[in-house]
Amino acid sequence: MINLLTILRQYEDLCTKERKWQLDLGKVVGMKAKHDSRLSRLTEGAKEKERRES
Repeated sequence: MINLLTILRQYEDLCTKERKWQLDLGKVVGMKAKHDSRLSRLTEGAKEKERRES
């Protein structure tokens, strides 16, 4: 017979892994957003410099 405590521990492990995965995914999305904003600032800066030169 399967022990209820064993099932609960496995469920808790799965929930912990899922929470960690969601946190990791959040970090990746945050890093991409930060990179995108830096990239857009760089391209805007280059466009502004080009406008000033012409």
